[in-house]
Amino acid sequence: MSILPMYRFVILSGCSGGGKSSLLEELARRGYSVVEEPGRRIVREETEQGGLTLPWMDVAAFLRRAIAISLAD
Repeated sequence: MSILPMYRFVILSGCSGGGKSSLLEELARRGYSVVEEPGRRIVREETEQGGLTLPWMDVAAFLRRAIAISLAD
């Protein structure tokens, strides 16, 4: 008999400035596996590379990329 590992997934949701990222940082610090929200990753990468896929520049492209990243995660 094979016993599969049990995984628990928790989704954080809330308004801007509600503390989601702070909570993720603390959970990661305590050794939990976390996935940074796609929007923050996109903004950081696009800003570093001088890209235009930002919600205030091209919201449609930003949303397409955020959905693709979410599905991959």
